[in-house]
Amino acid sequence: MDGQTCQQQGKRGIGRIFLLGLGLFLAASSTRADEQVWYRPGEALLMGGGYTAYGQEMPVMQNPALLGRAYQARISALEGQLSITNLLEDGAQERFSDMPHDVFAVEDRLQGFPIYVQAGYTPGLRLGPFEFRYFVNYEHQHILLNKVAPMLKFNYHYDQGLVAGFAYSWGEKSFVNTKVRSAGGEGHHFSIGAAAKLINREELHSDFALYSTTLLNLINDEENKDYEDYVDALGAQKGRGLGVDAGVDYFYKWGDNVFAAGLTVQDIGTTSFTPQEDGEHLAAQAMTANAGIMWRKAMDDFEMVLTADMRGINKKYDLQKKLHFGLKLGAPYIHLLGGFYNQHLSYGLQVRLWPVELLVGSYEVDMGPMETERPVTTKRLVVFFRLFDLDLDL
Repeated sequence: MDGQTCQQQGKRGIGRIFLLGLGLFLAASSTRADEQVWYRPGEALLMGGGYTAYGQEMPVMQNPALLGRAYQARISALEGQLSITNLLEDGAQERFSDMPHDVFAVEDRLQGFPIYVQAGYTPGLRLGPFEFRYFVNYEHQHILLNKVAPMLKFNYHYDQGLVAGFAYSWGEKSFVNTKVRSAGGEGHHFSIGAAAKLINREELHSDFALYSTTLLNLINDEENKDYEDYVDALGAQKGRGLGVDAGVDYFYKWGDNVFAAGLTVQDIGTTSFTPQEDGEHLAAQAMTANAGIMWRKAMDDFEMVLTADMRGINKKYDLQKKLHFGLKLGAPYIHLLGGFYNQHLSYGLQVRLWPVELLVGSYEVDMGPMETERPVTTKRLVVFFRLFDLDLDL
C-alpha cells in the first residue's frame, strides 16, 4: 500500500469514527440517572482513567470495539483485584495508632476519613474479536461526618454476572499488534463493537445517625453473625439488570508509531435494575459517553504509551473533572504506569513474568458516588493479579 492511499484511507477512517461517535454522543446526552460506577481494572485506575483508546485489559468491560485488535486466544482462569484505602498515606497511621478507649475520642479520630474496600474476580475467555467474562465484584465505602450530630454515610454493592462482547473490523489486521516489539510498516484498522452484560446486584446506600437505635439494636442482635447479616438488617436491596455497551476504535500505524482514537457509550439507555421485592428501588447505572486517544512508540524491547480521555462527556460537571491522562513506560516484563486527572495523581508498577502477572500501585479519587458535606479526596492502593493465563495465536 503506497503512502497516499494509506493516508486517504486513514482520513476515511477518522471520518467514520467521528460520525458514529457523534451519534453515540447525542444518544448518551439525552438521559440522566443516578450514577453507579462500572468495574474498572487496576491498569485503568493507575493510568488516570485514560483508557478508552488503550484498554489492553478487559476490553469487553471498557470499550468493546478494542476487541477488534485482538487476534489471539486468551484463557484467564485466575484473575482478580483488591483495592483498599491507603493507610500508608500521611496522617493515616496517626489516626489508627494508639487508639483511645473512649467512644467519643474514637469517633473524633475517624471523622472525615473515608474507608474503602473493593475485591473483584474476573475470569474470562477471549477468542479473537470475541470475549466472555464472569465477574464478581464487592465494593464497600463509608465515611463519618458532622461532629455535632455524627452521621455514617454508607455505600455498599455486590455484583455478580456475565458480560460478552464482539467487534467487527475493517483494515489491515496484520498491523494490529499488542506486543512490545514492532515490525514496522504502515496501515490502519477500524472497528465497531458491542457488549451485553447481565448483573445481579445487592446494594445499600444510606445515612445512619451514629448513635441511633437502629445501629445499636443491630449491634446487640445476636442473630447477626457476619457482614451479610448486617447489610441485610440495614435494608440492602437486591435486583437484576441487563445493560448494553457500544464503541468504535480507529488504529493507525506507521513505522514504530501507533495512533488510536476511540469512543464508547456504556450502559446505553441507562441500565436499570428490577428489584426482587415490590417497593424496593436500586440505583440505575447511568449512561456514560467517553472518548480517548492513544499514542504508542515501540522500539525493540522498549515501549512508551501516552493516553488522554474525556470521560463522562454527557455529564454536567466541570471540564477538568472529565479530562484523564495516562502514561506507560517499560520493557516486555516490567512497566511503570502513571496518571493524572482533576489534580489527582496515580502511579504503579506492572510485572509480567509467566505464570505470574502482578500490578501494584496507588491512586487518588474524589469520594463517590456518595455525596458528602465537603469535597473529600481519598488515596487508595490497588493490587491486580493474573495467574497461569494462556495466549494462543489464531
